[in-house]
Amino acid sequence: MHATGCAELLSGPTTRPAPEGSGSFRTRGGEVLDAVAVGSVATPRFLVHQVYQVPGLGRGERAVVVVSVRQLTRLGLAVTFGCEACDVRDRGTGALVGEGRLREEDGFYYLDYLRVPHPQS
Repeated sequence: MHATGCAELLSGPTTRPAPEGSGSFRTRGGEVLDAVAVGSVATPRFLVHQVYQVPGLGRGERAVVVVSVRQLTRLGLAVTFGCEACDVRDRGTGALVGEGRLREEDGFYYLDYLRVPHPQS
């Protein structure tokens, strides 16, 4: 699941309960946090839909959005990781929709931008 602790990042959030089994987020420290809303992150560099608001996620960090590789691949995107960078492409067209860089200090990839097309119903 895509998730953020920052309610201000979400546009069009709802406060409905998440579907059974999909509303919890396990942090890298093992803590389980519950989602309270879902919406889209729409900024000049990011467009990501179905992002859950998880209070307490990213404490002490600027506006963190955790992006699910599994969720991206289910939308027809391919995610490629290299030694120092990653990219996200549309599998159908090959168009580049996101890029990121590895930060050595924590071993995580941080996206410079990501523009995910809205899922078709």
